[in-house]
Amino acid sequence: MIRKTIVLNVCFAALFVASFTSLTVRAALVTFFSDKKNSQIEVAPSVRDFVRNEFAKCGIPNAQFTKVYLGDENCKGDIGVSKVGEVMINRNIAQRLNKALCVDNTVINQQAKGLYKDADIALYSMVMKHEAGHVKHSDCFRLERLRKGMVMFWYLPVVVIGGLLAHGTKKNEHVMLFCGAMLSAFCGMIAVEHKYSRCYESEADEYACKNAENRNQLQQLYNIFDQGELDFKKAYWEKYPLLKRFSEENQSRLLRLAHYLFDDRKHPYYSDRAAMVKKYIQKWDDKNQKIADYLFAGARHPYDFDRFSMAKKI
Repeated sequence: MIRKTIVLNVCFAALFVASFTSLTVRAALVTFFSDKKNSQIEVAPSVRDFVRNEFAKCGIPNAQFTKVYLGDENCKGDIGVSKVGEVMINRNIAQRLNKALCVDNTVINQQAKGLYKDADIALYSMVMKHEAGHVKHSDCFRLERLRKGMVMFWYLPVVVIGGLLAHGTKKNEHVMLFCGAMLSAFCGMIAVEHKYSRCYESEADEYACKNAENRNQLQQLYNIFDQGELDFKKAYWEKYPLLKRFSEENQSRLLRLAHYLFDDRKHPYYSDRAAMVKKYIQKWDDKNQKIADYLFAGARHPYDFDRFSMAKKI
């Protein structure tokens, strides 16, 4: 009986190692061939210079050497950092941004001064600041370390403990306990990874807001999150009309759950991201109001130079 149990445990361990190794090799091959395919297509020089300029403003080292490639039309993300020093941009987004940048030469001058009047340029400037936040915080390496740590200190121990607890049980119960341990450990790993991923995205959003150069950039980012929530609600209201009968609070809870389960597990919900941007818009307005108050007070007292010097420091 003991010998059969040991043989069964060895078989399960070999199956686990083989499956884990095959998944790792498959992910590496997919990454290699997708990078090789996309690396042959570079974006327009105006878009490339725009990305490098935004990275340089955020203090990213060697931003002038950043490689900017086109992704597929149907790729999941619009803009993303695939590796350190590489940025992937959706083909349609790249064309739209190139058109906005090349409308007039004065737009390039406005970009250099930080005066974005075009909505697309303002929005994608914030998106690039968001991606610069991922690079600044080394999120790719943090996620990789998290995955390896969970495999070593969570997945393997749980599977081993599950196999040990299965000793002395019946054959069918042994298989169920071992498979249950593997499944629970795997689900726990996925949940933890998604939690940390959402935290990293929130940190990148905050980094972009802190590096915003004017109110228009913040407003465009807020608009895209707000519109995303409206579109998400509308889509689910059309699929499930019964949702409208729930209270607004319960609707929000159900939509958050649907967003996590069926839409995007790695990014926070739209309203959470919009609330963060709105907080920075309020800070920007408060700052400008203080400047206006000091200038208005100085206008009534033209010889009070202290007020003007204080206004310049804000």
